[in-house]
Amino acid sequence: MTASKLVLNAASGAAGGSGPSMENIFSTHLYTGNSSANRSINNGIDLSTDGGLVWIKGRSSGYDHVLEDTERGADKALLTNTNGAAQSSGFYGVNQFNSNGFRLDESGNVNNSGIDYCSWTFKKQEKFFDIVTYTGDGNSSKTINHDLDTTVGMLIVKCTSNAQYWHVLHRSGSNSKTLYLNRTDAETNDVNAWSSTSPTSTQFTV
Repeated sequence: MTASKLVLNAASGAAGGSGPSMENIFSTHLYTGNSSANRSINNGIDLSTDGGLVWIKGRSSGYDHVLEDTERGADKALLTNTNGAAQSSGFYGVNQFNSNGFRLDESGNVNNSGIDYCSWTFKKQEKFFDIVTYTGDGNSSKTINHDLDTTVGMLIVKCTSNAQYWHVLHRSGSNSKTLYLNRTDAETNDVNAWSSTSPTSTQFTV
C-alpha cells in the first residue's frame, strides 16, 4: 500500500457568490535566493491556520519544481523529476508554514544564493483548493473524500512512498485518460487511473 497526496483545484466562485478575496487564498511571489537559514517569505497567505501548499521553481536554474504542503508537514518535498521520485524527508526546502507565508531552509532547490525563484501558494479554501492524503489498498474504484464542495477543476495525485508518476485529471479531459505532470507525454489512455469515473463535489475515484 502506498501513501499518496492529492491536489484538488476548482475555479474560484464556480458555485456562485462573491467568495473570498483571491489575494487571501492565492499568491505568486518572486524572490532571489540568498542561502540564509530560516528565511521568511511573506506573501499574505495564512498557511499555519488553514493549511495549503507551496510550489517553488528556480527561474534561473535547472532545478526541479518543489512542492510542500501542510498535510504532510514541513521539510517533506515532492519533486517533479522525470522518474517521479518518492517524498524527500528532511529536504532543504520549506521548513515552516506561517500565518503570512512560509519559511525557507538555507539552500536546497529553493534558496540557493543568486538564483531567481517563483513561488505559488495555494490556501485550502472551499470552492478553490484542497489537499488530502490517503493510503492505497490495491482495489478498483476506491473513493476519496474531499472538501471542495463544488465541481473539481483539476486533480493531481502523487505517491509519496514510492517512485511513481504524477497523475493529472482535468475537467476538460476524459476520465478514462491521464496526463503526467512530470513528463512531456500527450494525454494517455488509462481506464484504471480514475476508474473511468468523474469526480463529484465531495469525492473522487481512483
